[in-house]
Amino acid sequence: MKLPKYIKLLIAVLISAFLLFLIYRKIDFDLLIHTLQTANREFFLIYFSLFVPQLLIAAYRWKYILKRINNYKVSYYHTFQMVTGSYTANLIVPAKMGEIVRVFWVDRHTSRYRPILVILFEKLWDILAVYLILYISLFFIFKASIKYSTLSSWLSLANFAAILLLAVVLMYWQRKGYILKNKFLERLSSLILFFINHKKNMPQIALWSVTLWIIQILQFYFMFRVFEISLPLMMVFSGSSLAILAGAIIISIGGVGPRDAALIWFYSGFVTKEILVSVGIISIFRIIVPALIGLPFFLILSFQKRSWKKTSGYN
Repeated sequence: MKLPKYIKLLIAVLISAFLLFLIYRKIDFDLLIHTLQTANREFFLIYFSLFVPQLLIAAYRWKYILKRINNYKVSYYHTFQMVTGSYTANLIVPAKMGEIVRVFWVDRHTSRYRPILVILFEKLWDILAVYLILYISLFFIFKASIKYSTLSSWLSLANFAAILLLAVVLMYWQRKGYILKNKFLERLSSLILFFINHKKNMPQIALWSVTLWIIQILQFYFMFRVFEISLPLMMVFSGSSLAILAGAIIISIGGVGPRDAALIWFYSGFVTKEILVSVGIISIFRIIVPALIGLPFFLILSFQKRSWKKTSGYN
């Protein structure tokens, strides 16, 4: 049964609120306030400055995907409008799926594929890029703590399961002559086929995706420096990647709650809880700043008049 949108939004709010309650109930608020008051302003400005390359690269990647894969010619300025405008939607759409609003901003009649398929393709690359950064960086620090080695083992097991599933789908697909009756396998094979059909563009998209997320994870490095905490770069990369994945995959509002819980779990024993909560607080700017930049574009794109025609694109 499909849940109404307001029910999904309510569930997301409750999950975020519950996790924040668990996090804040044992916090020393006097120490937390002191930590925030003594923040290093220079590193805070560096953290803020990283929003510039983040938004510029995100817009360029979206333009590349639209042009090379969707055969949809659009100006860089318009893709910048769509990207930043969708960040505004992230404030109210659970699991940071605000990008879905781009469905209404891409002319379906002139698109090669349905816009929703291209958007999910981009979203999948986000998850793959962050996961890759997490897995590689965790390899360098898995001996630092038993929980890191346990996490590394679980991720390796997940990799094996994913490869096995992919092999099963390809074998089943080949045996049945590309005719799949199982709905899950059919959707999975469609996505695999989509990747195969555009394999020549995959290295470029992968490069832009990894670069984009390295910049965003570097924001966490400077967030720690704001509170005079200097951690090994690989530890920052792995913990921040885990926090980003938690905020994106677990239903919540703007990742708030799951992201903070992941940060506290990963860095407990190395950084005080008050500092981790402080990092979580200023990390909200990662959601708010792009959303504010995109607000005028969100309004312009949402209320401009378009006469939509039924899509002639492929599935």
